[in-house]
Amino acid sequence: MVIKSSAPCRISICGGGTDVAPYSSLHGGATVSLAINIYQHFTLLTGKDMYGSPHLILKDNEVPIGCSVEFVYAFREGFGVNSMHHNKFLSESDGGIRAGIGSSAAIAVAIVGALAKSQDKTMSRSEIAELAWDIEVNDLKMFGGKQDQYAASYGGLNLFEFTDKVSVQPFDRKYADAIIPHLILFHSNTERKDPKIQEGFKNLDSKQIKALHQIKSLVAPVVVAIGEGNIQILGEILDTAWNYKQQSNKGVSNPRISEIYQYAKKHGAIGGKILGAGGGGCMVFVVKDNQAEFIKRMTQYGLTHMDYSLDSNGVETRIL
Repeated sequence: MVIKSSAPCRISICGGGTDVAPYSSLHGGATVSLAINIYQHFTLLTGKDMYGSPHLILKDNEVPIGCSVEFVYAFREGFGVNSMHHNKFLSESDGGIRAGIGSSAAIAVAIVGALAKSQDKTMSRSEIAELAWDIEVNDLKMFGGKQDQYAASYGGLNLFEFTDKVSVQPFDRKYADAIIPHLILFHSNTERKDPKIQEGFKNLDSKQIKALHQIKSLVAPVVVAIGEGNIQILGEILDTAWNYKQQSNKGVSNPRISEIYQYAKKHGAIGGKILGAGGGGCMVFVVKDNQAEFIKRMTQYGLTHMDYSLDSNGVETRIL
């Protein structure tokens, strides 16, 4: 059997950090996330197809450059198929690795989807997201929140609320289509040097809690701005949230990122943010008008524009 699974990365629009325990369990969290058509792919070969298939021939398990096969092994172990005698696999990426757009969660979701399919297990999208998060955080010790796994599993534009369970409230596609032309995505061409920035959320001080409260308070206005198609207000909210994000955790920003942000605002951005834990990777900006000119200026400044569109399907798994 050959199983192909794909899951999307995401742009976190507002609320990031409030989905991370202990804040989410003590105070409740909320995020607005947009799944995008930058995918992580996982192909699983079982049975006789491990030794040759019309679709794929693998000598060894393969992962993208810079990634680890041990990541996949943790998921195989969770399903009780943790050796080459059980299956072979190929992990592939459209990009976005270590860029703050949730690539590790996306591949985790894709792996869970493929392994469940191989064992004929029926799992809901929430169950896939929860298991992907559990293995990442508890087995692989990759501390973080749940919004990335839920965005990869569900797809689309969603409001996620985090308490003792996760509530998923999808927006109609027309709202995503209305804001996407104004959400301009770039890779900053700076790399995140500290892989454990998120661990700054483990032991929160009063300043961090206050900043996270403020970030969460902006999620509802973001929902209203999206519903009304008010790009100006959406940008202003993200500008405010960016200030609170920098207060919520050390390492989110650095002189280069601050320089990029100020340059973007000077040349047409209303607001924006670094994506993910911060320290490098992708940035998104809200631009109401003259987007082409803005993209030109930012690329000349040294950023790489990343074209994207909405993913409305979430994780998809099929037998080839």
